[in-house]
Amino acid sequence: MRTAIILSTFLALTIASCDIPARRAQQQQQQQQHQQPATPKALDDNSAAYDITSKGRGEDLVESLYDEQVSKNPDLKLLEDKLKALQAGRHDSVEAFNRFNDKNEIYYNVAGQHVEGIKDSVLRDKIKVLVAGSLKKYQGLTAGHNELLKAIEAKNLTLADLHTVLKVVRTLQVMETYQQDNLPSAKPLKGYIYSQNEALKLVDTLVKK
Repeated sequence: MRTAIILSTFLALTIASCDIPARRAQQQQQQQQHQQPATPKALDDNSAAYDITSKGRGEDLVESLYDEQVSKNPDLKLLEDKLKALQAGRHDSVEAFNRFNDKNEIYYNVAGQHVEGIKDSVLRDKIKVLVAGSLKKYQGLTAGHNELLKAIEAKNLTLADLHTVLKVVRTLQVMETYQQDNLPSAKPLKGYIYSQNEALKLVDTLVKK
């Protein structure tokens, strides 16, 4: 009886020890599958997004890849929300001054046309000086506002450039990972070249007959 128990225990331990490498291999395989980044939808051959992109060459792959990153990255999502808010707020920030400035520019243009209609040359020249002086004062009054508008426009251009740089840099990383993980085997190409060579040999043989 004791011998049977010892034998059963030995067999159980043997089976368990044999099962450990298999379990470890299975765990390692699961970890590798978990760690391997998923192929972006825009690059996945089985994805509807790829099908649309491949058929319609007008699709912007950089934008598609970047949008997918934005949906997964809170920092990028925060940035995009902030940029949208800036774009929406720009109109409200500059609209009041633009309307004010437009009215003044229209006035001085029309006033100049009226002055040109004065027949008395001496009087016309005096009014020209008067209008020009008023225009110069207005330009001094609004100089600060115009400098701020220039600064806003310059920063908008810088933001747009950096936004483009961010999209390209982020998507380049995705593309390089995709290239490393999804480069097709060269075997089909080599096989086709082999078939071509065989056909060339046959053609050459037939030509020389």
